[in-house]
Order: sequence, then structure tokens, then C-alpha cells
Amino acid sequence: MNEKLNRIETIHAILDSDSVKEGTPAYDADKDFQKKVTKDAIITLARYRQTTPDIHWTENQEKNAIIGFSGQIAFEELLKCLKIPYDTDEPTERIRKPFDFKLSTGTIEVKSYDYYCYKVLIKESEWKHNDFLVVWQYTDDTHNRIIFKGWLTKKEVESHGVTLKGKTKYNPHSDSYVIDFSELHPPKTAKFLT
Repeated sequence: MNEKLNRIETIHAILDSDSVKEGTPAYDADKDFQKKVTKDAIITLARYRQTTPDIHWTENQEKNAIIGFSGQIAFEELLKCLKIPYDTDEPTERIRKPFDFKLSTGTIEVKSYDYYCYKVLIKESEWKHNDFLVVWQYTDDTHNRIIFKGWLTKKEVESHGVTLKGKTKYNPHSDSYVIDFSELHPPKTAKFLT
């Protein structure tokens, strides 16, 4: 069998088969998933607080940080399962890298969203100009199931242009790329994972 087909089948094999048929491959979190995510988030938030003690983190900012780590961990687990070599920006390190993941096919920025979201929001100041954007989303408020929602290329992200701060209800605090989830490519077409 073709190597590319093997890897695509591997993606399907680790995901819930019904979710694959519906076009939204899902990673079912095991009991340690949220523990690891929360631990990474606590360490990272503590690091930020040490370097900038005057910053006040709201409960919502902490929640969003945990959601962000969830997508990164889910993507890393997918890469491990596919046996795809990668380099990563480990959130607990003090020296940050200009990407979330680096594969032989390019650099990846991972964004994660809560179950009720339907827009990708990337602050212009935080966009690293990676080769690909990968989006994960929780399926409900239990946060036990996260799906690989879709992906875009760097060119596709940047073709949306930056929406100025306050121009929409989605970006009241910063200039941002605002992209509807419906514009994401389906996960099964992610050729950078082959």
C-alpha cells in the first residue's frame, strides 16, 4: 500500500470512526489529558507572572491558556501516533521558538477554541507567519473531546488581512486576523502530515 495512504489511514484509525465520516476527526482525551494540559498551563502562567509580576491574569485568560495547550497536546499526540518527526516550542521553556511545531514540510501554528466558537482569531502581534495554521476545538463544555477542526496555509491566513481593533465584536482589544471556521480545509486534506 502507498505510504501516503498508510498515514491517512493511521489518522483515521486513531480517531473516532463516526467523527471521520462526519468530516470532523476527533481525539478522545484520556483521563490524563486534562491533567497534563492544566499542569503545563500552570507552569507557563507562573513563568509569565515571574517575568512580569504586574500582569494580572483574569479567570478568562487562564481558561483560554488551558484551551490553547489542549490543542497543542492533541496535535503532538497525533504527530507521535503518525511517527512524524517534529520539533516543538515547549511551553515550559524560557526560550520561545517562532513556531508551535516544525515538521519536514514546514512550520505549524496551532490554535484551539472552546466549543461555542465559530471564528479563528489570531492577534496580529502573535502571528508568527508559520507555513500552516492548524485549528482544534472542544466539542462540548466537558472538555473531554477535542477535534481537529481544519487548517489553512500561511498565504490563506494572510489573504484575510488584518481587522483593526474594535472593528468587529470578535476583536475588541487587538488588530487580528478573523476567519470563519467554514473556511478551514478539512483535516483529511492536510498533506503536510504525509
